[in-house]
Amino acid sequence: MRITGGELRSRLIPAKGLQIRPTQDKVREALFSSIGARIRGCRFLDLYAGTGSVGLEAWSRGAAAVHWVEWDAKLAQALRTRVADLCPAEDDREAVVDQQDAEVFLKRDEPVFDILFADPPYEVSRTPEWFRKILNGLGGGSMVAHGGSLILEVAAKSPVPGDVAPWRLAKEKSYGGSKLLYLQK
Repeated sequence: MRITGGELRSRLIPAKGLQIRPTQDKVREALFSSIGARIRGCRFLDLYAGTGSVGLEAWSRGAAAVHWVEWDAKLAQALRTRVADLCPAEDDREAVVDQQDAEVFLKRDEPVFDILFADPPYEVSRTPEWFRKILNGLGGGSMVAHGGSLILEVAAKSPVPGDVAPWRLAKEKSYGGSKLLYLQK
C-alpha cells in the first residue's frame, strides 16, 4: 500500500500481517480527487485510523493538522512510529495520534475539524444504529466546522439512514466492496 499523492507520494505504508482492512489505494485516490482543493491548510480527523493511510494522505497533500484516532494499542503505536517518520515535528503543521475508542473521542472537547473521515470495521458500519451513534457522538456537528464534511467509508451493502439532520447526504459513491458517503454540515 502506498501514499497516492502529494509530498509523500509513493511512500510505502506497511499493512502486511495486520488484522485490518485498510482503505484501498483506488478509494483513497477517488476520495482525495473529490476533496482535493479543500485539503491544503485544513484540519483533518482520521477516525478508526488503522494504518493511518487516509490521514497520511491528507498530510501528504498539505493538511495543516491531522489527528488520527485508533483504539487498538498495537496499531496506535505502529501509527505513532509511522507518523514520527513521515510527518516531521519541525514542520509547523500538527500531527497527533490518539489511542482511544472513536465514540469516546467524539465526546471530548476537541478543535473543530474541517474534514472528518471515519472508516469503521465493516461489521460495525452495517447497522443503521452505527450511523446514529456517530452522528449523535458528533453532538449535532459541533466537532466539524460550519460547511465542513463528514466522510464515511462503509461496506457497499451498508444501509444509509434517511434522516441524518443536521447533515445532508451530498454524494454516495461505490468502489467494489466499499462505499463513500459524503455528508455536509
